[in-house]
Parts: sequence; C-alpha cells; structure tokens
Amino acid sequence: MTKFDFMKAAKWWILLSLIISIAGIVSLATRHLNTSIDFTGGSQITLSFDKAGPTQAQVEDAIKGVSKGVATAQQDATDPRVFIVRTNFLDDTQQAQLKAEIPTKLGAAAISVDAVDATVSKELTRTAVLALIIASVLQILYITFRFEYKFALTAIVAVLHDALIVLGMMSILGAQVGAPFVAAILTIVGYSINDTVVVFDRIRENLRIRKKETLRELVNKSVNQVWVRSVMAASTTLIAILAVFIFGGSSVHDFALALLMGILTGGYSSIFIASALWLWWKESEQKGKAQPKTVST
Repeated sequence: MTKFDFMKAAKWWILLSLIISIAGIVSLATRHLNTSIDFTGGSQITLSFDKAGPTQAQVEDAIKGVSKGVATAQQDATDPRVFIVRTNFLDDTQQAQLKAEIPTKLGAAAISVDAVDATVSKELTRTAVLALIIASVLQILYITFRFEYKFALTAIVAVLHDALIVLGMMSILGAQVGAPFVAAILTIVGYSINDTVVVFDRIRENLRIRKKETLRELVNKSVNQVWVRSVMAASTTLIAILAVFIFGGSSVHDFALALLMGILTGGYSSIFIASALWLWWKESEQKGKAQPKTVST
C-alpha cells in the first residue's frame, strides 16, 4: 500500500478545479454552449460535394433562398468539400426543394437534412434537466441510507463539479452539445458516484476499526488503499473511449470528448474533492465540539 498524503494535495486540486470552473462559467455566460438542433430546434443540413468549389457564403445564400431565414454554414476542418449548415425548421416541401436546387446552384452533392421542431427541442431540454435532478436526488437518498448525509452531500457536490467542468470545457472548446450529450452527462454522473462510493466505503470500514489515528490519517490511509483500483478502472475506460474519439467519426466525436473529460474529472474528484470535503466537514465539526462553552452569569 502506498503512503501518499492525498489530503495535503487536495487543496491544490480543488484550486485547479475552481480555476477551470470559473473559466467554464465565464465561457457559458458569454459564449454559451454550441447546442445542436436537438435543443434549439431547426434544421441541420450536411452537404458533401463531389469536389471542392462553393464558398461558405455561397452555401449560406443558397440555403437562405429555400429557408427564407438565417443560415449558418461551417466547413468541415478535415474535408473542405463538406459543409454543416444550421437554419430554421424546414418542412418536407422545403427539404425537397432544397435537394432539387442545391445541385443546380452549387454542384453535385450528397444532401442529408435533420429537422427538429421547436416543441420537441423544448421537451428534450426539460427531460434532460429533469433526468439530472432525479438522478441526483436518488443518489443522495441512496448514499444517505447506506452511509450518512455528510457522505451524500459531499458526493453530490463532487458529481455536480464533474458536470460543471464538462459543460464549461465543452463551451470553451466550442464542441457541439446534442441529445447524445445528455447520455454522456448521465454516464459521467453514474461513473463518478460509483468511484466516490468505493472511496467512502473504505473510509467507513476503516472508521469501524479505527484506533488512535487521526481522522486525516484515516482518510489518507483509506484513499491509499483504493486509489490504484480507481486509476486502473479509469484507465481501461479511457482507452475504450479514446478509441471511439479517434476512430468513431464526427457523429460521435463530441459525445466521446464529453465522456473523456468526465471520466478524468470523475476519477480525481472522488479522491481529492469528495473525500477532502467530507474530511474538512468532520474536522470543523470536531473543532466546534472541542471548543469550551462560555457560561453567562
């Protein structure tokens, strides 16, 4: 068993998390998330031309001619023949018109259109938020029942920290957030809480056989007993997700990116954030009990 002083290093990891979180919050407030039509509603058109030719402005003008609204085109960084265009919702008639006009205006191209009505996108947003709230509440109840409420609340703080880090980084990187991102966040929440429960379970077991060691020494010992297991589990998971990120193609690129960041943050938050917050809470509680009470006369 290793003998690292994890609790001494925890303050630096928490400081790093605060810096990243603040940067993410600023980005979310100013740049916002690059949400897909799953959340905003509208149509996303993918144009794959047989050969390079049209410019971004030409593509946007051609789409506006059909949509009668705003069209924003983005050229694929790896293939200049591919454009991703977002515009307002196109019905079946407009989609048919688009597929007929694009080849004559811009040249031969493979055209695919994904359209989501605004009502559907609002429902998806509401369901996503509701799913995260329900997951958090159920986890609080489970950990409170199995351990105690201090374990539960610090675990949820660590989980919400992971979600905030991922949201902020997705905003900073400009990665697209769509329906698969909801699945990624819920996966991250589940993975993080599982890792945290492993650490807390060892702390609880060591509390039962505690002798003369301080609470800080006990937490350090507990983390030293399980951190290798956590790192190995995270490493094998990261290898699989990294393969999806590299070879999975553009359709799953942002989903895999969110998972990569979430697994990394979930791995260290269970050790350096959840356990440290619980320790500081218990230490402050002990100090409060140790202080003599003043008696008024």
